[in-house]
Amino acid sequence: ESYSSFNALPGVSFAYTGFKNTTIFGGYHRGLTTLVLRNEDFPAPDEIGDNFNVGLRTTAIKGVDFEVAAFYQRLSDYQFGASFSNVAGDRSFGLAEEVEISGVELYGRLNSQPFTGGSLNFFGESNYMYSRGRFTDAIIGGENYNGNRIPEVPEHVAAFTLGVEQTTGWRWDA
Repeated sequence: ESYSSFNALPGVSFAYTGFKNTTIFGGYHRGLTTLVLRNEDFPAPDEIGDNFNVGLRTTAIKGVDFEVAAFYQRLSDYQFGASFSNVAGDRSFGLAEEVEISGVELYGRLNSQPFTGGSLNFFGESNYMYSRGRFTDAIIGGENYNGNRIPEVPEHVAAFTLGVEQTTGWRWDA
């Protein structure tokens, strides 16, 4: 079968740097995922996302990098991994009319070099994301999934890194 589509994907963003070593940023953009469905829904419409974010990033505190960003996504014709079939581990996919994902991401890094001087910088950095992904218009196979969590959208993701770097360019992380 053949498939073609046309979609306009506008976007606008802003960044305000009027504070010392701090940027306030945000924006809107429209995203597109072409169909991946390999089931009775083929051909399916493209997945279209309206994506919004706003945040703050700063290095105003000596030795500290910090960022916080909030986000909201509304996706129509959302394609998701529904299950694995018994036939050679092939995966089936589902299609929801609409989903919403909202959340916040936090990032922080502490650097030793601004306090100790020299060419070595010992650092610790962490990243945490909370997201709430829910079906908002999903009648699938006659069942109402509205309000249920979306598969493949984790609620909590966190990472912590310790490392050392030298101003000449090498870096080691653990």
